[in-house]
Amino acid sequence: MKKNINIKSSILILLVAVTMMLTSCNDVITENPYKAPEFDLMNEVYKTRIVETEDLIDTSPQKVWIHASVIDNIHITYTSEDSVQRVITEINSYVKEDDIIFICAPSDELSDELRFAQEDLELCMIRYEELKNKYAETKEGYLDMQLALIDIEVAQKELSDVQEKVDAHTVKAKKSGVINSITSTYRDAADEFGNAIRTYEYEYKYETTGYVCELASSDPEMMKSVDNYTAGEIIDLYDAQGFTYKAAINYADIYTYYDRNTRTNITMLVIEADLIIEEGVDYSKITIYSLFHDVKILELYDVILVESNLVNSLNNQYFLYVLDNGMKTIRYVTVGDSVKDGEYYVITGGLTAGDELITEISLE
Repeated sequence: MKKNINIKSSILILLVAVTMMLTSCNDVITENPYKAPEFDLMNEVYKTRIVETEDLIDTSPQKVWIHASVIDNIHITYTSEDSVQRVITEINSYVKEDDIIFICAPSDELSDELRFAQEDLELCMIRYEELKNKYAETKEGYLDMQLALIDIEVAQKELSDVQEKVDAHTVKAKKSGVINSITSTYRDAADEFGNAIRTYEYEYKYETTGYVCELASSDPEMMKSVDNYTAGEIIDLYDAQGFTYKAAINYADIYTYYDRNTRTNITMLVIEADLIIEEGVDYSKITIYSLFHDVKILELYDVILVESNLVNSLNNQYFLYVLDNGMKTIRYVTVGDSVKDGEYYVITGGLTAGDELITEISLE
């Protein structure tokens, strides 16, 4: 009997212990449920700019070779039938730019042609004045007056052409300098009628004062700019130290020559200019420095330029990012020239003024 009481007591204690354990577990689950970990997600932050059109003048720095004092040559050819006057006859003579060195009188035919052109212009002007006065008084003959005005323009052009022929007989110094050599040669020949005639050739050599600048480039883009340079135009040169100089263009042209080494024809843009000497500037060492000139290679108006690092490419397609209604959007574009030393692209399609271009993306 006592044994059964002990067994019942043990079972009762076990039941109480299990009940307490289950109650304890329920309290833990109820009061401290499991919570999913929370993560701070980083958001993209954009810097943008509004797209605008702009004008572009793109240049490329070109090295300029400079040297002091150059020997210049002037060649004059005339025949024994011509009337000539050698204005400069002594060596060591100093001449200024445009000083007359040699005069070869025009032929009688050319002199007559000049006189006829002058008279024709005068008659055209008289005719125009008569028609203009008539129109002012009667309001008639307007068309005749306009035709007379055209006749004046034609006569002026003809006179200018003849005057150029006459002026070609006057030889002037292209630069200032000192004549250090005068040579002459001749050869016997015959005129169109078979009469004996002697042809003379004079050559003046003189050493110019100052500095000559020469730029040469075979870059096709550079050669497109030849029309931007005319004789007498002033251009800017600069050196690595940041000093700038002015130079007056003598000529700018495109030349083609045969290169025996490569056995090909080489075409080059060549610009020659005289440095303009300014007071207070030390030019004593200028020939040892490298000078540069910015050659204009491209001129565009109302174009869209985008930094090249913002333009992406995939499968031969170009795209960039824009904000469209506040959302980052891929925008496919058409890309034109690379300009400003490759720093920018000209965008020719897909992007318009007013678009909001994303220029920088960061995470916060």
